[in-house]
Amino acid sequence: MSSKNEQIKNVEKKNVDFNNNKLNNSKINLFISFKEISILLLKSFFRSPRGPLFMYIVPTFFSWLFYSIYKDYGVSILLSYTLLPCFTILTSLSIAIIEWKNSVFLKRIDGSGIKKSIFLFAIWFNYLIISYSGFTLQILFGVLITKGDFYTQVLKNVNWLVMIFAVTLVSITCIAISTLIGGIINNEGSGTGIVMMVYFLCIFLGGVMIPTSVIETSTFMRILSYIVPLKYAVAIFHYSLGEEVYNSMTNGDFSSIFIPIGVAFAILITLFVATMFTFKWSSKK
Repeated sequence: MSSKNEQIKNVEKKNVDFNNNKLNNSKINLFISFKEISILLLKSFFRSPRGPLFMYIVPTFFSWLFYSIYKDYGVSILLSYTLLPCFTILTSLSIAIIEWKNSVFLKRIDGSGIKKSIFLFAIWFNYLIISYSGFTLQILFGVLITKGDFYTQVLKNVNWLVMIFAVTLVSITCIAISTLIGGIINNEGSGTGIVMMVYFLCIFLGGVMIPTSVIETSTFMRILSYIVPLKYAVAIFHYSLGEEVYNSMTNGDFSSIFIPIGVAFAILITLFVATMFTFKWSSKK
């Protein structure tokens, strides 16, 4: 009787060991898949001139241009321009996804058995890191062209935890919009037109290029600004300079900082769910 009990225990132990090994192997395979996709995405980003151009060069040019025009308003205007690399993800990632769909890139990934959720998470993670690099470059550029005044007058007074949180929200929202558009649209020309409309709508009515106080002068523009998905994350970004600056920048749009935070997260969840259901591996129906 005791020998049978020992045999049963041995069998149960083997089953547990087998299940644990299977679970560990699946985790290892998941990590390997994520790592391989990340390498492919980064190679694709830096091989294409469009990626570095829109992430680093174009935002730097616009920062210099608009600061030269509005220099009399003070160095603080440069802070909003540090978000430009995050916004330019809209113009590069969505078009890149459409190109991948029309080539064999996504077909190979789909054929390898990699889940859609893993691929999308890899896009979101890697482009978030890329957006951080663009944001950091704009910070350094602002300090350089103001000969340190941007740091002493603005950055020194910033709540960096709030700012990093806001930059993360802005970046992920832009990435989410890009993956949604790129996953639905199959034609590169149509995709470019839609993306540019969304891009200019977001940078001008989202509180980056045009101060909210200016937008508030028009009832139509104020109402229209509320449908801009990045307005809420940008409002949190302004909060990093303190409540007084936040209230002046948002012009009393929100009675509490938790309102834009809640709306920003709701938008992100909506975009992610919509992307999961609409993303296509190929442009063919």
